[in-house]
Order: sequence, then C-alpha cells, then structure tokens
Amino acid sequence: MLSYVLRTKSSFGMDKYLNGVCVIFLLLLTNCTLSPKTKPSPPTIKQGFLDLSQWSPVQTPSIKIKGNWEVHWQKLLTPQVLKNHRPTAFFDFIPFWRGKVVKGQVLPDQAHATFRAQVRIPATQIYQPLAIQLKVSEVAYKLFIDGKLAGKIGTISTSPATNSPIYSTNIYTFTPQTTTVELVLQASKYNAYVRNTMGAIKLGTPQALYKSHQRSVNGDFLLFGSLLIIALYHFSLFYFRRQTTSPIYFGLLCSIIAVRIFTLSEFNITEVFPWFDFEWHDKFSHLTFYTTTLVIFIFIRSVFTEEFPRFFGKYFPYIVWPFIALVLFTKSHIFSQVLPVFQLITVIAILIGLVVIIKAVRNQRHGARAFLLGYIAIAVVGVNDILYSIGTLDTGHLFPWGLFVFILSQAVALSGRFSQAFVQSEQLSQELNDLNQDLEHQVHNRTQSLEKTREELQLKNDNITASITYAQRIQNAMLPRWSNVQQYLPDSFLMFHPKDLVSGDFYWLAALDESGHLTSDQANTEKLILAAVDCTGHGVPGAFMSLIGHNLLNQIILERKIHSPEVILSTLNTEVKTVLKQHETHNRDGMELALVVIDHTSQTMEFAGAQNPLYLLQNGELTVLKGDKMAIGGKQFEQDVVYQKHYIDISQPTTFYLASDGFQDQFGGPDGRKFMVKAFRRLLFDIHHQPMTQQYKILEDTLEEWKKDEEEQVDDILVIGIKLS
Repeated sequence: MLSYVLRTKSSFGMDKYLNGVCVIFLLLLTNCTLSPKTKPSPPTIKQGFLDLSQWSPVQTPSIKIKGNWEVHWQKLLTPQVLKNHRPTAFFDFIPFWRGKVVKGQVLPDQAHATFRAQVRIPATQIYQPLAIQLKVSEVAYKLFIDGKLAGKIGTISTSPATNSPIYSTNIYTFTPQTTTVELVLQASKYNAYVRNTMGAIKLGTPQALYKSHQRSVNGDFLLFGSLLIIALYHFSLFYFRRQTTSPIYFGLLCSIIAVRIFTLSEFNITEVFPWFDFEWHDKFSHLTFYTTTLVIFIFIRSVFTEEFPRFFGKYFPYIVWPFIALVLFTKSHIFSQVLPVFQLITVIAILIGLVVIIKAVRNQRHGARAFLLGYIAIAVVGVNDILYSIGTLDTGHLFPWGLFVFILSQAVALSGRFSQAFVQSEQLSQELNDLNQDLEHQVHNRTQSLEKTREELQLKNDNITASITYAQRIQNAMLPRWSNVQQYLPDSFLMFHPKDLVSGDFYWLAALDESGHLTSDQANTEKLILAAVDCTGHGVPGAFMSLIGHNLLNQIILERKIHSPEVILSTLNTEVKTVLKQHETHNRDGMELALVVIDHTSQTMEFAGAQNPLYLLQNGELTVLKGDKMAIGGKQFEQDVVYQKHYIDISQPTTFYLASDGFQDQFGGPDGRKFMVKAFRRLLFDIHHQPMTQQYKILEDTLEEWKKDEEEQVDDILVIGIKLS
C-alpha cells in the first residue's frame, strides 16, 4: 500500500510539473501571436509617406515599415523615371499582393511592380548611419535608397523565363543626407504560387539590426544542433532496441525539422552553397513540410497502435506520397499550387491525431498525458505556421519551437518514469533492510543447514560429472577407432572436438562384403559406408541423439541391409520420427548428416545429404554437392521424405570432405565474427593438395588462431578428410 501511495504521489507531482511547462509555453505563444492592446501602434505608411519624425532610435532601435506604399503596377521604374509617372494605386504589399483589388480588378499572384515610400526621419538622424533589413522568399528585387542602388537579390524580370529569385535576408546600410529618405523597391514574382512572398521590412540602426539578425541565426543554429543531437540519440535507441519503432520515427522527425530550420532561417545558405538556388530552397521547404506531417502521423501510429484508426493509418501515407513526388519531379510554379490543399489535409491529420491521443489518455496508456500536452503545442504552432504562410498572422515560423516543447514533454515523462522507478527502488530497499534484520537472527541456525546442502550439492555435482565422464567413455566406445578406419581409408584424417565432455556430432563407418555383411577383412571389402552426423544440440542432449542415430544406422544398414544412401536417409528420417513420437509430441529434435557409399569394385561413390554437403575435389576443381534442405526428423512432419542421390566417378584421384557446421560457425578473428562457409570452402581448396596429416595440422592451427584463446567453442566440430587414389 505504501508503495502504491508513493507511486501515485510521484506521478501526480510529475503531471503537475508537465502541465506547468506546457501552460507556460502556450502563454508565451499567445504573447507572440497576439499583439498587446496596451502597446501603442507604430506609425504606418499613408499614401506612400511615413512620418517617423518622432522616432527615437535609442528607445526603439528598429521599427517595421508597414502601410500603403505608392504602387506602379506591372512597371519596373528607376527612381529618376519614377517621378514622371503617376502611381497605379496605394496598398500594403507585405506579405503578399495577390488578391488586392485595384480599379475593380483582382491582382494576380505572378506579376512585377515598383513600390515607393518616402520616410521622414528625425533631424538628429541626418548624417547618422541607418539600415534597412529585407527578408524575402519568393521575389527578386532591387532596392534604391535616395536614388542609389543599395542592393539586389536574384534577377528581376517581366517574364517567368528570366525571373530568378533567391531566398535571402539582407541588411543594407546608408547615411541619410536630409530628413526625407526615399525608398524604391522593384520586385518581380513569377516562380511560385505561395501567397506569403516577403517578410517585414525593418528600419533601424545598423547595430540593432545586425544584432537582431545574428541573435535569430544563433537561435536557429542552437535549435538545429539540439534537434540533431536528439535525433542521433533516438537513432541509437532504435539501434539497440529494434523491437520498438517509435524512436526511429521520432529521430527522423527531429532530423527533418533540423533541415527545415537550416533552410528557412535568416542564415543565407547560398553564401555557403552557391548551387542552392531558389528552386532547391522551395523544394526543401515543401518537402520538409510534407514529410514532417507524414512522419508525425507514423510516429503517433507507432506509439498508440490500438487507438489509431486502421483505415486512416493504412491509406494516409498514400495520400502524402503524390505530393512528395510532385515536388521531386516538377518545378516550383507547379508544385506550389497544391500547397493549400495539403495544408487542409494537415489540419485534418492534426485533428485525427488529437482524437487518437485523447483516446489513449482515456485508456490510461502510459505517457499519453505527456504526449497530449506536447502534441497540443505542436498542433498550435502548426496551425500558426499555416496561417503565417497565407498571411493571416505575422508571427513567423514557430513549429521548431513547438517540437522542442514536445521533446521537452517527452523528457519530463521519461524523468517521471525514472522517478517512479527510483521511488519503487527505495521502497524495495526498505523492505529488503527489514528482511535482512529478520534474516540476521536466522543466519546462525541456517549456516549449518546451508553447509550441509552445499556438501550434498557438491556430491551430486561430482556424481553428475562422473556420470557424464562415463557417458563419454560409452560414446567413445561406440565410435569406431580412427586407426581402424584408416585400415580401409589409409589416406584420411579426423578432426573431432566435442564442445563438452560428450558430443552431439558423431561419425559412422561400415565395411561390407559382397553379401552386404559386416566384414573386418580389407581384402573382402566391397563397399564402405561413411557418415558424418550433426545431431540437435550438444552435450548430454546431443549425446542422447547421437546414440539414437548410431543405433538406427546399425539397424537400417547392417540388419535391414539398406545400402543406397538416399533410401538410408529416408528410412532414418521415418525411424527418428517414430522413436521420438514426433507426430504426437511435435518434438523437433533431429539431425543433419552427409553419407557416402564407396564401391571399390565399380569405382563409384554415391552421396546423399540432409542439409549437410559433400566437398569434392577432382582435377584441381572444388565441387560442393549440397544436401537436400530437409533434416532428419525435426520440423518436417511429412511421413515420406525423398532425398536425392548423387553419383561420383572415383576412377581418377579424388579428395572429399564431410563436416558438420561447427568449424564454419566458430566465432573469432579480429572482429569476433563467424568463420563462415565461404572461408571454410576456400581453406579446404587451398590445402587439398597437401598430405592428409599436414591438412589436419593446418585445420587445427587455423581454428586455434581464429579463436585466439578468447572465444569459447560454440558447437561440436567434426571434419573428415579422405583422399582416394
């Protein structure tokens, strides 16, 4: 009960802390998006004239230039020529001019124009340096200050073919000579259909504007680096625990937002990457928006799978991919036209995600409340960014900061889980201390009992070890002595290393006369049947299987006189299933083997394999005769399994090898990896021309060098090499 109370209090306290964090953020966001009513509005341009005669740069270092500029529509005029033309209209073209009504006509999105404003400054600012800051995204422009060209961005034009904007933020300094400063801006926009084309134009002291610009760049880079670090952290979480996919989606989301920050910040990316022109910038801007929506969607689905609508979860990615493909394979003036459609889809997806998370909170899913609060922050700034992009708000892109709060909420939730675990640990520690005090009174009485138990266990362990040692002697007695094998196959070697005292690998040999009876007379030997067998497991379980396999081979070959290799394997498969009652118990134990029948009279050799191959070398070429992909017993529950028989002509010098998978599966080497079957085949090919004794030594040395006394043997190892003259 105490533990439950502590956990409840800890969870309640953490929820209060998390609520406070998100409420503070939402209040800050509200302060950013809503202009305070108590703060006086700055002067605005009226009929092309802005009166800043009362402006004090000391109190207000910078001020936004807003209002109704003098507009010369569809004309690119220099300041000298401008005085001879009457303005077309007066309106505020920031952040866009599309949709403005002039003389009863709605202005199009793609156009060019000249804008003029006269600014009256205080007399104290004459001969004092001032600066203008412009942040644009979709237009090319030239800026003239007092009749002189202050700067330009991109290539302005009267047609789409030659118009070339650049996404850039620039500050232009000048020294006013009179109290009236003339600003003339030539602008053209033909490359995209995004409504928000230009950010706020600011006038102020150079120090204030440069400081503000640098502070914005530093903040963006700080957020950029933080998101990359968080992304790498979550990628690492997924690498070490791949059963949970949500970390990789969250890391991918942080990476995409980091890229978006880098491309949309006030940092002029074209100064570092000159090739990153407007077209690339617009593609990155749209792609990061589309992929962010998709990845957030997938991330929520991976966290709250049960609450997520199956239909929407299945088909939403197919809705997003066409938008992404359109950005990849078309120009800006094409793919930017569908942005409002995707913004609507994003709002719908945000609402669906909100419903999903609310369901998770009602179902008391772990971490759902923290997820909800962070998601609300993301949803609010997401809607803010959409409204900013269409010109409804003048707040800027805030989505990265919303994501940062979401990440913070997840960190707080994680801290809550750690805190909860710590409280439980303290409770358990207290309970353990109480138990230890009780146990101290029983230690003396239990010591003698434990000592007696230890002696009994030691005795049982000694008996078990002795029994296994005796089983080893029985298994060794069951296996034919290799010196006896060499009476029939003199040019041969055996490499046999059980992992434990007893082995799951074994070999079997029978020398048969013409009538098929076992013979010890080498002169009367007509056929030799040799098998290398790898049973399921190793140690005592493997040894039991090896006894079963050995006895069944004796029955099949010696008693029932079945000498064709493929029939031997099929019969053995049936008998193993019968002995282990696999049709009743679904026991999956079995064995893999390679078996050859050598006929000296006909100078032929027959081979059949169950999983294991035969490595054959003739005329300097290595041939791998693969066994059938059906083990003896085990997973195959069919009654009759047919194995393939291979015929081999041994009238010419022939070398062949039978092996289990123990050698090739041994870990070692500089990287601690497996030896692998390709390296094992290459090793056999490299040594096949050597004498058999030398081959055996090379295999032993290679294995020891591969292990380097650092890696434990992982399986029984059996390799048989035979050379037939």
